[in-house]
Amino acid sequence: MNIKGFYEIHRGRFILVFAMVTIGMAIDASTQYLMTPAYNNLKNLNFSGFLFFLILSQVLDLMRLLLMKNARKSPYFNAGMDRAKLT
Repeated sequence: MNIKGFYEIHRGRFILVFAMVTIGMAIDASTQYLMTPAYNNLKNLNFSGFLFFLILSQVLDLMRLLLMKNARKSPYFNAGMDRAKLT
């Protein structure tokens, strides 16, 4: 089944999965972006600033991982994947 067929059968689930993937991509991009000021702080010997950006980056990455892990455990996600035969 293609994406259009999955959208027609499960509109709500498709929108939810699309939103979760988009949020995950935004968090991943922000995690990578935060490494630039972290390394700039390290280069300027500002260790507290470096640790702040490093911890913030790791917290965002952990949130992304939990978001994707919880999405895959959802019975709605699994039922939709089984019904669409995408697994």
